[in-house]
Amino acid sequence: MVAPGIAVAADESTTTTESTTTTITLDPGPTTTTIPSSTNTSLASSTTTTSLASSTTTSVASSTTTTLDPAAIEPDPLPPDPLPPDPAPPVEDFIVGHRRPPAIVFPLAGEHSFIDTFGAPRDGGRRRHAGIDIFAEKGVPVLAVANGVVEAIDERPKAGQYVIVRHDDGWRSKYLHLNNDTPGTEDGLAIGYEEAIGVGSRVVAGTVIGYVGNSGNAETTVPHLHFSLHQPDRLPVNPYRALVAAPEVAPIYPTPIVETSNTELVGFLDPDRSGFNAGLAVSGNHVFMGTWGNERSCPGTGVRVIDVANPGRPVTVARFAGGEDFPDTAVDSLWVGEVETSSFIGEIAIVAVRLCDQGDTTEVDDRFAGFAIYDITVPDVPVLMSAVHSGDDTRGADDVDVLVDASGRVLVAATVSQPYLDTPEHIGDLRLYDLTNPRRVSILSDWDLRRGAPPLLVEGLKARFDEDQLGATNVTWVGPGRLVVGNVSVGLLSLDVSDPTEPVYLGTTSTLDTYTLVFGPADLDHDASDAVDGWLFAESVLIRDDERLEQAGGEREGSWGQQVLYDMSDPSQPEVLTTFETENSHLGLDGEVRRDGLYSPRQSVLFDGVRELVAWMSDGVRVVSLAEPAHPAEEGFFVPPSRSDPQGWWVAPDGSRSFPLVWDVASDGELVYAVDVNSGLWIFRVTQPLLASVPRPE
Repeated sequence: MVAPGIAVAADESTTTTESTTTTITLDPGPTTTTIPSSTNTSLASSTTTTSLASSTTTSVASSTTTTLDPAAIEPDPLPPDPLPPDPAPPVEDFIVGHRRPPAIVFPLAGEHSFIDTFGAPRDGGRRRHAGIDIFAEKGVPVLAVANGVVEAIDERPKAGQYVIVRHDDGWRSKYLHLNNDTPGTEDGLAIGYEEAIGVGSRVVAGTVIGYVGNSGNAETTVPHLHFSLHQPDRLPVNPYRALVAAPEVAPIYPTPIVETSNTELVGFLDPDRSGFNAGLAVSGNHVFMGTWGNERSCPGTGVRVIDVANPGRPVTVARFAGGEDFPDTAVDSLWVGEVETSSFIGEIAIVAVRLCDQGDTTEVDDRFAGFAIYDITVPDVPVLMSAVHSGDDTRGADDVDVLVDASGRVLVAATVSQPYLDTPEHIGDLRLYDLTNPRRVSILSDWDLRRGAPPLLVEGLKARFDEDQLGATNVTWVGPGRLVVGNVSVGLLSLDVSDPTEPVYLGTTSTLDTYTLVFGPADLDHDASDAVDGWLFAESVLIRDDERLEQAGGEREGSWGQQVLYDMSDPSQPEVLTTFETENSHLGLDGEVRRDGLYSPRQSVLFDGVRELVAWMSDGVRVVSLAEPAHPAEEGFFVPPSRSDPQGWWVAPDGSRSFPLVWDVASDGELVYAVDVNSGLWIFRVTQPLLASVPRPE
């Protein structure tokens, strides 16, 4: 058993590509279209591409009040011909402009310093400095200095990552050496320009367009921004006096373009810009967002506490359970809630802590892994109360869920990766704990399919699957004394835990019966790559989310994961009601399956009593009516913009590296909070009242 315990000068030629993308700015009226039908039913609804307009006023951080024209006019067209090569001119050809620089705002929103170095020798006197270096900490926001259009975003060996803005008056400003490092590293994997902008994006003075760094030939220097101003004929001028006179302004964060249907964007935040965002919980005015990792990269940023009192401008206020507390670990699952027992009154967070380097190459040992309990009664001052080790030679907890029973006892269910195989005692991969005293946790029982399910079922599974494919992945309380446990090969296991010291097997919702339903008994080619999660709707309908990170073979060639709905009136004999898929995840009406992302459901939650919110990875969040459980009907969606993985881990089947990847979703009843692995936290609201369901077409 497991005992509890604590344990750039513009050095390179730049080319401007004319944008062909049309950006639709949301004014109150949405554009109406019809969203594609799902396997079951998809109702016609409004589809909107949203780009929220920035504030029309820029506040100046000085004693002088300045109002800048936000250039409400349409953007000028980009020049039809590409920019000519623009290297730093040799000393003898260093030709500068003669026009007086226009009035600008200061290009940084943070502490900085600079001196006049325009025209100074560089590279041993082989060229001249065509701008001013402004020194600041890495990651300080870089701002557009005037109203205009983004003309170029690129990366070159000398200039590093850079942005060029063409002002409305024809002048240009260049911003070089933007940050290309993941925070705390020098790995060159990050993106230093603001990914909410693109070539052709309209910006106003103060718009955040990037972040200070030292990319390009500045890698050996301290972080700084190379800033330059160029006349309409592209000749550089000395920007020093313009910088000295420039007011500092509050940054305006641009809002990315998102795809919406019956939803609208409220706010967003990428707290680290390093990817690997994971599990999510919401409590009051705070969102708690975890971080996952793998054998190649382990950011170790733990749980980020995000204040969403102003949902349009969320702010990170604290972090906990990261690398400092638990080295080499990640947090992908967490539970947050209020607890009132004889030992503790307040709010706690329970986080699943697992080793990042899990996988075929993992060397499990005595490093800590398991779950940890924090007092978050004061959310921005989390306090570690205890930590429960899942045992030597285990990888830690994959998932946790909590139930407060009628007696006030706090019960924690956790799944642990394969301790049955990895420990000599064959400890079960499901654990039940008493957390009534969060400072002194006690284990109640452990359970495993291979020793707790009917022998005939176990032998049949062993005949079809390798034993390492029979482990639990997820666990959910579906009522007092009832658990469902996700298993990658079996599906969902239903357990009676009315006595948590003696879990009893009730039944199985197998992934196999879904294929039998769709293709008939001849289909025996099902593989074991479905990760499953589940929850209970209206007391008797069990909803199972089958996540696939690779496209299926066999009869479902090319398809991704799906939802399966069961009638659980008799838990020992669940009956399939129907399956649900999005148009992009299977061979639907268009006869095609998307390959430019990962189109599987990963997790779902109840919303407004009759609808569910489904985190469908590259299909964003889908809003699905369950008014008729046998005929689920899609009523809306919210899809974040494509974002490439800063860690270089996620690649789509067609080789794409930039796509939405919604990992988790939650709601406080009014707003919806979604986590994209690569782009962070997204906050939106559902705008469509509940629609009447339409029977699924035959």
